[in-house]
Amino acid sequence: METIDNLTFEEFQAFLLIYCAGADLEFKEEEKEIILQFVSEDNFKKILKIYERLNDYDRTQWLIVNKSRIIKSESDKEKLIDNMETIFKSDGHYSAMEQNMMRMVKRFL
Repeated sequence: METIDNLTFEEFQAFLLIYCAGADLEFKEEEKEIILQFVSEDNFKKILKIYERLNDYDRTQWLIVNKSRIIKSESDKEKLIDNMETIFKSDGHYSAMEQNMMRMVKRFL
């Protein structure tokens, strides 16, 4: 699995939000624009390349492996969850798939 030696909170957040944006099997331009409100375009592009090289299982594992390096407080976790909800609700529809993804991600964060 691909790793980043000095992974930052923003890079982790970019990966997580890209992961969430694909929960309904679509990655819409409006979701990308929302992600770019939280992360720089350079980090978005860098992380998207890593994300696209991984399969679904490895994407989940990447998040699980890296969470302990990045999430240092309850505040960090709450910020990520709030931003995930923003992505999920961006199209005005919080689908069952997105709700299930939220429950799953909350468990391993």
